[in-house]
Amino acid sequence: MGPSKCVGTAAAQGQTKAVVAVRNGKVFGQTVNEATTPPTPTPLTDFTPAFGAVTVDCASVAIQGNANVFVTVRTSTDQLLEVGCTLNNFPTSCGGTVVNLGTIPMLVQSPAPVHASVAPAKSRDRRDPARAG
Repeated sequence: MGPSKCVGTAAAQGQTKAVVAVRNGKVFGQTVNEATTPPTPTPLTDFTPAFGAVTVDCASVAIQGNANVFVTVRTSTDQLLEVGCTLNNFPTSCGGTVVNLGTIPMLVQSPAPVHASVAPAKSRDRRDPARAG
């Protein structure tokens, strides 16, 4: 399996959208001005260091109101980390406290159900076999 690649977008109440994308273990971010035709993106910027020394497998972005951006990443060790940012100057505004949301638990597979042996049902036909026909 090759390196993870994923992308997420979130629109603010105004005309700006935040975008995150992952490639080669790093998370990149940009804003897109939707008020222009065509929409105008800022350059994709690596802001992986905002999460510490991690390898990122995937990322998502959410916007609260017009200014508060939250980026959550899934690391190569299945840890979920989140940082807060402001939409103005995203993603260079990201940083500060990294919130550890926990580690995704491993899927424990249930054993296959055990089926009891069932004896063939006895016929309910009560006719005399000598008369059957």
